[in-house]
Amino acid sequence: KEYFKDIARKTLKKFFENEIQHIDVVASELFVRNKYLQGAIDLIGYKNGELYVLDHKTSKKSLSRNEVPNKGYLRQLYIYARMLVGCGIITEKEFNKLKFQINFFNWNSGNSAIYNYDIEEIKKNKLYVNFILSWYWTIKNGIETKIDL
Repeated sequence: KEYFKDIARKTLKKFFENEIQHIDVVASELFVRNKYLQGAIDLIGYKNGELYVLDHKTSKKSLSRNEVPNKGYLRQLYIYARMLVGCGIITEKEFNKLKFQINFFNWNSGNSAIYNYDIEEIKKNKLYVNFILSWYWTIKNGIETKIDL
């Protein structure tokens, strides 16, 4: 147990120092909640003067940038961004300028990867997210529910 804690301390410290620098943190582990969803956003901050939503992922297998959408990570970022608007944390105008970053850390190799996305890539997930949420809330409530995040 101590061995793994030591590895995590050393490798993650290196990862954060080398990969997640030059970010002015606005919030970390921000818990957001609305009528339909809740979640914790890993990090919101300014990087090069632009507002970013950052999500940290760890795995035993590396993912290429092309594999990320298939894992649903971009849907998660879309939901987080819409919840920021819904909770009044950011405006619609700020939403349309958001940037996104997914930071991967591979436990086996100790390697890391950073993938950046713009709002247009994230918005492609809107229809899918709304469909799934509407379906879920219709089943849960027994009445047709249309959700538009």
